[in-house]
Amino acid sequence: MNSPGSFSNKAMRRRSAGQSAYTFVELLVASACGSLVAASAMVFMNFARVSITGTASQAMVSDSAGQAIAFMQTRIRYATSVAVDAPGNTLTLGFDDDYTVDSDGDGVTYNDKDHYETFKFTGTNGTSAATSASNRLTYTPKAGANSSVLVRFGVRNLPGYNIFSVANSTTVLMRFGVVDPNARDRFQSIDIQATGVPLNRPASSNVISIGP
Repeated sequence: MNSPGSFSNKAMRRRSAGQSAYTFVELLVASACGSLVAASAMVFMNFARVSITGTASQAMVSDSAGQAIAFMQTRIRYATSVAVDAPGNTLTLGFDDDYTVDSDGDGVTYNDKDHYETFKFTGTNGTSAATSASNRLTYTPKAGANSSVLVRFGVRNLPGYNIFSVANSTTVLMRFGVVDPNARDRFQSIDIQATGVPLNRPASSNVISIGP
């Protein structure tokens, strides 16, 4: 025979078991909340990935363009002549290999052009990131020598400007952009505008003006 107390204990256990179970609506709400948290985490991780890869890409592009400009300015500084072709894609520099020898016979020993060095833009002129993927900037130390690549990809024109131009006969103007063509990195890019002036230049070119 069950005592009244035992019936009471069984009823309480049944009620406790019923209260601890989940209803179908509660399961749907919990699943929706979990899905929302997971989706938010995935969106955050995607933005973090784009931010990290974009930062790395921007650093690479900036470093490549900066080193190219610094090297070109160094070579221009020691040149005895500068010339740019009509499209503005090739910069040719003349150098005197021996300042004690007057190789051109003009009575001046330090302005000869014993060898030439070239910086050349190779690819398709334009400002579009899509068409600049294979564009590059190369350097050739002298005629017949192998060329080295200064900027491997993504070189493009700035709107309305050539890559190279010359002002006041000796001042070299360099204007170009470098873009990472990877769409997943949001096309990270940098625009460069710089000048280079030879130290060994004619006195007639020592003027001050504002370049175009």
